[in-house]
Amino acid sequence: MMKPGIKGKGAIFIVLLSVLLLLLWFRDSAEPTTGDAAEDGSNNSGEVIQDEEHEENSNHTENELPDNEVIEETEEISETTKDSDRGGSENNTLVEGEKTETENEAASNNIEKELTEEEVKKEEEETESGQPNGNGGGDSLSDSNLYTNSQFGFTMELPETWQDIIRIDTNAFSPDQEGAVNFYYEPSAEINQLVFSVIIYTEEKGKEQEDNPFWMPIATNNGYTFGYIIPGEPTEELLAPENSEKLELVQHMIYTDLPKIISTFKFN
Repeated sequence: MMKPGIKGKGAIFIVLLSVLLLLLWFRDSAEPTTGDAAEDGSNNSGEVIQDEEHEENSNHTENELPDNEVIEETEEISETTKDSDRGGSENNTLVEGEKTETENEAASNNIEKELTEEEVKKEEEETESGQPNGNGGGDSLSDSNLYTNSQFGFTMELPETWQDIIRIDTNAFSPDQEGAVNFYYEPSAEINQLVFSVIIYTEEKGKEQEDNPFWMPIATNNGYTFGYIIPGEPTEELLAPENSEKLELVQHMIYTDLPKIISTFKFN
């Protein structure tokens, strides 16, 4: 058997060395990356995570308020709501107050209107029924134009033309008069002209009127003296040019009709 020479040993050594180097190379290729490269990869990964967390926190910050700011905003909204409710309540109270005041005023006006209508109606009824408006106890005209005074017991016949234009009241002109019956020419609300008045005194007071040029006695009965007076001047309304015809009518009533009326005066 032949022994290898020096050249054969050298070739074997080279082959073994080559195999060892190949193994080392394969081992290094199979091991995980270490050193700076590993650190760079780790750092890059950390930076990516931090960026994602920062972006997520930014989104939360934009979409959500801190707890204390949320509480303050809630309190502001509550205060605004309260103020709004309070304002609405005050406005409602004012509206209700104005409504109540308006209703009370309307009710007061209605009451005054009813009282006024009642007074007018009462006055008309008194005039029509002959109940006294003063202390004369006068009665209105009857259908036959006969005036009857139930308190002092006398009657007078008035012209038929006086029926719708005469207003009668029994207000005395002075305290020393026992009574009075006043006949007014009143064709409208603007004209109110006295035509004549029957005045009643006691007999003693009646004697004191004998020197009165405006007093014209009629008769004495049951302790009373009866007389009449006529107005001194027409009213300003009657003297207006547009009322000249009414003035002529009043003059006719005083100077033509009145003497005929006094002639019909008698006691019951």
